[in-house]
Amino acid sequence: MGSSSFQKEAAESTEHAEARCARSLEVFARKGLSLDRRFGRERFLAYRYKKRVHSHDAYVEFPDGDFVFSTGTFIYGGRMGPEALRRFFADHEANKPIERECSGNFALVVCRKGELSLLADYCGYYPVYRSESAPMVSSSLLALAAVESNRRIDTQAMYEYLLHGFFVGEETLIEGIRRLDSRKLWQLSPVIAGASRMPAFDPLPVARGLDEVVETVSAELRHYFAMLSSLFPGISARRCPVATIRAT
Repeated sequence: MGSSSFQKEAAESTEHAEARCARSLEVFARKGLSLDRRFGRERFLAYRYKKRVHSHDAYVEFPDGDFVFSTGTFIYGGRMGPEALRRFFADHEANKPIERECSGNFALVVCRKGELSLLADYCGYYPVYRSESAPMVSSSLLALAAVESNRRIDTQAMYEYLLHGFFVGEETLIEGIRRLDSRKLWQLSPVIAGASRMPAFDPLPVARGLDEVVETVSAELRHYFAMLSSLFPGISARRCPVATIRAT
């Protein structure tokens, strides 16, 4: 599964834009991922690719041209798939709080009134990357690297990845390709820009003692895994012992 979006140049045709980005899109094909949906609009192109296995519909397109799709695992209000996307879009359009209802490791792409935006899970478990040399965003680092004219290794990021297994900051293995800060809501068209988000986490009641802190965290975990078990029947307390935590 994956996604990419590309801004069109002024008065650029869809055919010309696709030819310009062809090498990037070929990366998904080489991974064995098939195109699920292409969204072509006046200012941008956006692509969603299926998982190799267990693929399911994870996009909704509206009659006025608006759309929303997800990659990764997006849960909203305890629901997945098109129902979760419709609920999210309705709440987003009504300017209702959305952060508390979002769960999972995901990237969510939203087109609203011709403008494209992106929301990822707040902790950044599902990484999304942007190119500094071209108005492109993708869940695939290799897809962006394919269109970079001067690929150079970022030495610091390379050592970070070797030591930790992940990139510590926004820099990646390739200079000029950066991770999007998941703590921001990103506008992808007409320009790429990020705006701060408020996390959905409640502050821990540290002033009330350790027992209450443990019980608060335990209650949140029990609620979370109960929701997961309803969505994924294979998940149980036996396979996720943390779901049975109790304060002592």
